[in-house]
Amino acid sequence: MPDPGGPNPPALHHQVSAVPERLTAVRRSLTAWARKAGLTAEAAEAATLATYEAMANVVDHAYRDGGPGLLDVHASVTGERTTVVVSDHGRWRPGHRHDRPSGHGIVLIHGLSDDVAITGTEKGTTVRMSWILAQ
Repeated sequence: MPDPGGPNPPALHHQVSAVPERLTAVRRSLTAWARKAGLTAEAAEAATLATYEAMANVVDHAYRDGGPGLLDVHASVTGERTTVVVSDHGRWRPGHRHDRPSGHGIVLIHGLSDDVAITGTEKGTTVRMSWILAQ
């Protein structure tokens, strides 16, 4: 775990094509970053799995009307909280409710994260997940 009085690690950012073969490298990078950020091994694993589920949802749902689009992953530490944001620029499906989990991936994301916010617009979906750092 990093020195509690030390600086936070630099933010992590990946922008990749929303295709399955790109997710493994992002997942590995996030796992290493989460440990440097001060998450316990268990919390780092939870963050990685929740993020992977959010990325898989982008691959499966965001760009159904065309070729693969982009997937963005941002991870940062602010104070005692680690936040990971997964976003896409795909088409929002009207009538799809993210405030009530309907699929296994969304349920898993909620169960693995300390806090989750999912927002969608006509310009894409953003999944914001956070975890409290170990003391």
